[in-house]
Amino acid sequence: MPILVRNLSRKTSEEALSTLFSPYGAVDSCTLVLDKVTGESKGFGFVAMHHRDDADKAIAALNGTHFEDSKIRVKWSNQDEFERNQYAANTPPAEHTNNAEINGKQIWENAAKKHSE
Repeated sequence: MPILVRNLSRKTSEEALSTLFSPYGAVDSCTLVLDKVTGESKGFGFVAMHHRDDADKAIAALNGTHFEDSKIRVKWSNQDEFERNQYAANTPPAEHTNNAEINGKQIWENAAKKHSE
């Protein structure tokens, strides 16, 4: 199950977020949710880690810490929230739309499968 990270600085990059989580274990993916019009971060994102134990450690260690001038909130995501925002995160800004659609349910199932291994 993906980890939800809230209250991120609008300047935070996916690479920086991945680097933040990597001391706790292998990071499978890192996705910031972007505004469809401006393409800028909405201040939250999702992180998927390869092992659930590593994810539990990261959540415990990082929730409530300061990262890039913001006090972040880190918790397990729920499926509805993940699917709704995963599509938004992978949809290019309006001026760059290319008709590609992301199947949120398939992404969720792949992330859940990786965490159960």
